[in-house]
Amino acid sequence: MQKKSSITYLQYLEKIKSRDTGNHDFIQHIDEVVSVSRFLKNFSATVFVADFQNGTYPYIGEGIEDIVGHSTESIMEGGLMFIAHMMRVPDYIDKKCMMEQAKLYNNLNDKKLSDLRFKSIFPILDKQKKKRFYYQQYKLILQGYEEIPIGFYGFLSKVPLAGEEKIIQQIEVLNTEKNEWEDCSSLEFYLNVDENKLLSKREIEILKWISEGLNSVEIAAKLYISVHTVKTHRKNMLKRTNSANASDLVCYGVEHHLL
Repeated sequence: MQKKSSITYLQYLEKIKSRDTGNHDFIQHIDEVVSVSRFLKNFSATVFVADFQNGTYPYIGEGIEDIVGHSTESIMEGGLMFIAHMMRVPDYIDKKCMMEQAKLYNNLNDKKLSDLRFKSIFPILDKQKKKRFYYQQYKLILQGYEEIPIGFYGFLSKVPLAGEEKIIQQIEVLNTEKNEWEDCSSLEFYLNVDENKLLSKREIEILKWISEGLNSVEIAAKLYISVHTVKTHRKNMLKRTNSANASDLVCYGVEHHLL
């Protein structure tokens, strides 16, 4: 993927199918997921191995229908395209998630793609035309020294329905010195909330003062609240709007006519 590209996951699948990476034997990855599948069945979870080149699932564990609402046969026959068509992710969110991945891929520095782990929660339409959410955790399957992505493997589990509908994409990188996974990217999107109502009245007040260039101490004095309260609001605003800094937050405010 190119850093400046703005494509959806479905468009990416179409694009990657035309790339000739030769045949790949996924047996090693199948063996890995099968070894944990029996344990995961106890927790309403299942495993999978996906092939980008052929758009197929070389392996799907038992229990997939309970999680995504489609039979194993339908998924094996339709492959990655079938699942992509059933996913209910708005294009602007889809593109932002793909752009975030591309940006990360292009700025790995001393890290490799094999050092990344992905976690996500997405909505999907089941065979009864009802929306449900599933959690997916996976790693890329890479080929050769250049680490060309040719597939991915991991596990899926069902997400209980709650009042809040969220799409989440988290990317972690392996700290090889500590042998620990660390967050390097996190996006959250609220589906059943009006974007223009995502921030409270108080937060919009704070946002307006941020746009004027005031710091937390100055804003606290203006609104007769504590500095801690201002910082807490600011932190929550950044998280809910997927903003990296105050500049992004102001851009969000302008885009949604809050300023």
